[in-house]
Amino acid sequence: MIWNYHDDDLPALASPVSLKVLGLPEGRVLLQHYRVDQGHSNSYAVWKKMGSPSFPTSRQYAELEKAGQLGELTDALLANL
Repeated sequence: MIWNYHDDDLPALASPVSLKVLGLPEGRVLLQHYRVDQGHSNSYAVWKKMGSPSFPTSRQYAELEKAGQLGELTDALLANL
């Protein structure tokens, strides 16, 4: 897991990330890319866009629940090492 977290509740610039994984066995590996940010897997951002309702309607609640699910950013990749 890699994250760029700050506690200011203000937008921040993107941070470039480079990741090197050592010690994987030779063969095929599965790479999955998930993201939580302003536009992905973020029920808080959706709640704010709704106007921060204190008592969300059933429809809003369902939308918030869906927005909070962790979703893959891209399709999983199989790679040969």
